[in-house]
Amino acid sequence: MVATPSERRIRVLLADDHDVARRAVAGMLRPLPGVVLVGEAETQSDLACQLLSTAADVLVIDDGLVDSSGWPLSHTRLPVIVMGLDGDAGYARRAHLLGAKAWVPKERADLLLPDALASATGRSRLPGAGSAAA
Repeated sequence: MVATPSERRIRVLLADDHDVARRAVAGMLRPLPGVVLVGEAETQSDLACQLLSTAADVLVIDDGLVDSSGWPLSHTRLPVIVMGLDGDAGYARRAHLLGAKAWVPKERADLLLPDALASATGRSRLPGAGSAAA
């Protein structure tokens, strides 16, 4: 049986220049139903290679890796979720202006990232997450 697009797992490419933060977010993503982490990048150079070689559905990126020109948001067809510190309201506005589908504060990523992933990929919920009780 072939999975429909809404049932197919969401393939996530994760980019964060802070190793500890990247590992923490990866640890949040791995157990999520319907999500598979397909690549990780630590630098813009790593990310450029990953964008060319990895089949991903969405890019989750630390705001520190988004440069002043808006790269990579301005150079990828993937939906992008930008993550940053909760107090960075200016970064949140900038991310949205550059075309990010969502901005998620790292301090609340465990609560907000699953819904942001579903929304960024045009779904009402994560695949395999079950349905809400009626």
